[in-house]
Amino acid sequence: MSTDERGPATDATPIPAHEADASEVDATAGGPHGVGARDRDRASDQAIARQAWDRLAQVYDPEIGIDVVNLGLIYELTVEDGAVGIRMTLTTPGCPMSDSLPDAVGRAIALIPGVDPGRIRVETVWEPAWEPDRMSDFAKLQLGWS
Repeated sequence: MSTDERGPATDATPIPAHEADASEVDATAGGPHGVGARDRDRASDQAIARQAWDRLAQVYDPEIGIDVVNLGLIYELTVEDGAVGIRMTLTTPGCPMSDSLPDAVGRAIALIPGVDPGRIRVETVWEPAWEPDRMSDFAKLQLGWS
């Protein structure tokens, strides 16, 4: 299982969006014949996680005009054997995008090769509450908050 650095990791390996790299896989772990199945799965999960962050950065909140990653709405991304779990929030509980934005996140993830569309879970959470401090510097600049 892979997860980003913001979420809890039980037996998972943290995968920060900007640092996920399949080269971290130990090519000798499978013995003298090359990469073991577990390492291939880990590399595949890491590749899916990288692609997921890229796809999520293309999902925009239409009211604000900034993507869900730069808004800081994605709290956790996990990938395990083609299953993807996302914990996200919205800017407010009364957000008019509360139905459509999580659906758009799921649709974006479903486009990634290797992801099982039937095993995508997008969970909207309200704790911790979203705050403007969660936004990237880019988002703050775009909104004139810097």
